[in-house]
Amino acid sequence: MDNKDDNLREMEKIYEEQQKEYEEDKKLEVLNRKKEKDSFDRKVAFGIRIVRMVFILIIIFFVVKYQFKLLDQFEDTFYSGIENISNEGPSEEVIVNEIKLIGPESNMKVGDTFTLTVVYTPENTTDKSVEYISSDPDIVEVGADGKIVAKSEGTAKIIGITKNKKQATVTIIVE
Repeated sequence: MDNKDDNLREMEKIYEEQQKEYEEDKKLEVLNRKKEKDSFDRKVAFGIRIVRMVFILIIIFFVVKYQFKLLDQFEDTFYSGIENISNEGPSEEVIVNEIKLIGPESNMKVGDTFTLTVVYTPENTTDKSVEYISSDPDIVEVGADGKIVAKSEGTAKIIGITKNKKQATVTIIVE
């Protein structure tokens, strides 16, 4: 009978070992599934980030394209407006060939003002309208009459443009 008990104990021992192996295999399978799911989740998240970046780039492209279109429309409107104003003037028009901007003789201080002088070639130019643009209005602000105001320290360029697109530039340094 001892032999039967030993056999029975041996079989129970083998059964318990098989149960442990089965449990370990089951745990490994669960871990593998979890790893696969995590990997899939990371791939999905990466794909979503890529799609989001592409979407943002598309939006930036259209915003920039729209901005340049607005600038072109502004330029066309501005120059056609100048042509309309000049067409109401004298019948003999003398067109400007060149302009020169004369700025302050020394560096400006914050708060200083100065009115630019424009020299036209030829001197008898009939349309003496000039549009002024500041490269950095936070440093130097310029009005339609050529009056500049030093706002903060730095360097800025003032560009003068005639109706026939002749340009001149003057550099303003603010201390």
